[in-house]
Amino acid sequence: MAVRTWRVPAVVLFCAMVVLALNMGVRQTAGLFLEPMTQDLGISRSNFALAIALQNLLWGVLTPVVGVLADRYGAGRWLALGGFLYVAGLLIMGLGGSEASLHLGAGVFIGAAVSALRRRGTGPGAVGTPPAGRGDFPIWIALALYGAAAAGSTGLCVWLLEDDEFPLLFRLVFAFLLTPAVSYVNARMVGLTGQSVGIPLVREGAFLLSGYRGVDIWFAPLPYHDHGRRAQLFREVELTGTKITSIAKAELLILPVILGCGFLFWSLVWSMGPIPSTAFPFAQKYWHLIALRQFMWFSFTAEGGLSFAEILHLPWAAGGFALA
Repeated sequence: MAVRTWRVPAVVLFCAMVVLALNMGVRQTAGLFLEPMTQDLGISRSNFALAIALQNLLWGVLTPVVGVLADRYGAGRWLALGGFLYVAGLLIMGLGGSEASLHLGAGVFIGAAVSALRRRGTGPGAVGTPPAGRGDFPIWIALALYGAAAAGSTGLCVWLLEDDEFPLLFRLVFAFLLTPAVSYVNARMVGLTGQSVGIPLVREGAFLLSGYRGVDIWFAPLPYHDHGRRAQLFREVELTGTKITSIAKAELLILPVILGCGFLFWSLVWSMGPIPSTAFPFAQKYWHLIALRQFMWFSFTAEGGLSFAEILHLPWAAGGFALA
């Protein structure tokens, strides 16, 4: 007689949804409450930003530590501890009413809680041998599909550009060397620490080194992507016993839901006040700066635009590298 257990896919998915909603939902919507919180607490935006920065700092520092401890002592205990710390952080934020309570609650307690709640489990498994019945297709088909997609992106990039000054070698390196390498590294990083890494300004450097003239290169579909986090999906479907075909059906089902809820959410945000305005301080302060920065990059490859050598100050760059 089969033993009944609560560890069925529906219960596991529901529990995961609750954990993510409690964990990330509060953090992702905190920006909407920036203005009323700063007014009620009598603090500046810089103090609020400092608390969020402290939260992210502790999240990144403690995640590898919690990962090692969870592998040794079990992830359930650390999930429970993370939930307790999160509730404590919210209580301190709500009842404290001062800058110190904001830094302690939102920064220290919630930052430590997120490192525990965002833990990804790891475990032994046979490399290259997926579980039976999961619906995986052979690896050669996966490689062939990726090769076709990369070749298609490369061909589309060639067709959209006005001339052939951007070397084909750059496109091939991005499609068949950098993308697989970065995806592999991040697949390992996500599995071990829950975090990912990236090489900054790779696209920009390639555009400048190629000598291409024109702004269209900045909008071309260069085949450079990070697919590392998709490996997390395969681990999730393995743990829940879900087939790949079921994942495809679920994606088709949630697509109209996401579109509908997305338009509803953005209409709510849009109705809160003009954008940019004091209701949206980030957009009011940084949209113009972001546009100027983007224009600066575009002008490097435009005829008669800025020269990268003119704005490059090696002492400042060396100082920033040393501080980083």
